[in-house]
Amino acid sequence: MRTQNELTTRFSRAFHTHRHIGWITATLALTLLVMATGCNTGNPFMRMQPNYAALPVEELRAMANQIEQAVAQGDRDAVFPDQGAVTVDTTQLRQAIRTRAARAELLHELLAAGYLKEEKSGLVGIERNRAYTQATTRRERDRHAMVVMGENRDRWTLYEGIVKENNYASRNLSAIQAIFHEARLAHLPSNAIYDALDPAMLP
Repeated sequence: MRTQNELTTRFSRAFHTHRHIGWITATLALTLLVMATGCNTGNPFMRMQPNYAALPVEELRAMANQIEQAVAQGDRDAVFPDQGAVTVDTTQLRQAIRTRAARAELLHELLAAGYLKEEKSGLVGIERNRAYTQATTRRERDRHAMVVMGENRDRWTLYEGIVKENNYASRNLSAIQAIFHEARLAHLPSNAIYDALDPAMLP
C-alpha cells in the first residue's frame, strides 16, 4: 500500500506534467494562429526572391523607416502620413504598430541578450541553442515564445495589410518583408544577431 508521502509525490509530478502539457498546447495553438495569419497573401517565410515590380520602393522605404523608428522608440501614438501613394491608415494596421511599440522594450532586451535573431524573412526567431537553454528557465522560454509569436503576428498583419490596402500583387509580399527588415536593422542593439540581406534581395 502506498504511503501518503508517495501519493503526494505522484500527484505533484502529475500536476506539473499536466501544467507543462498545457503550456505546450497553448504554444502550439499560437504557432498555428501565426501560420494562419500568413495564408492570405503568401507563405509565412521568405522562400522566393523579392519581387519589386510595380512597387514604389522609395516611398515604401520611407514608410518602413518611420514605422520601425516609432516602434523602436516605443511610441504608441505615432502618426504615419501617407508616403506618396503608400498608406497604412487602417484600424488594423495602426493597432498592429501600436502593439509592437508596446512590446519593443522587451523585444530589445531579448535581442540584446542574444536570445532572439532578426531573420531576413522580416520575422524574429528564438536562438534555440544550449547557451539559451542553460541561461533560461522553462517558464522564461515559454514567455519568450509568446512574445515572439505575438510580434510575428503583428508583423504579418502589417506586411499583408500593406499589400492589401495598397492593392499590390501577392507576389510583392516578399519585397515588403525585405524592405521592413532592412529598415529594422538600424534600430537593433549593437550586439543583436541578424540576417544580412544579400544585395540581390534588395531593389
